[in-house]
Amino acid sequence: MPALDQCEPQILRALYKQGWHILDKPLAIRVEQGQRYLFADVRLSNIHTQDEIIIVEIKCFSHPRTLMDDLYSAIGQYTIYQQGLMLNSVFSKLFLAMPHDIYLLLRQDKLIASTLNHVKINIITVNFEREEVELWITY
Repeated sequence: MPALDQCEPQILRALYKQGWHILDKPLAIRVEQGQRYLFADVRLSNIHTQDEIIIVEIKCFSHPRTLMDDLYSAIGQYTIYQQGLMLNSVFSKLFLAMPHDIYLLLRQDKLIASTLNHVKINIITVNFEREEVELWITY
């Protein structure tokens, strides 16, 4: 089973405030004819639209010294999850959720900003003080 990110409760509360509720936590993504699984953090449904379902991978990026390594890992993990979902014919949007201040810091770097746009990562940013979603970035 995957490890719980320390900021997961704040992100889930922010999403809950916007009408999202948990369907699966974690979401098992079957690969290799069911012999192996990947685990995305959560699958959510919107109570306002009923038919809208998203999958969210949560990353806190809590250690400044490992920010770049954590970002490399998050981009790779997101890409692999995206392929696993496609192979299983799951067409729900996949999002990477993170603290809003970390997102702003990452966007200051031209290479990182360009990479996030190129890979077309859907992102949710959350203000942890207010436990509110700041941005939805979708492609």
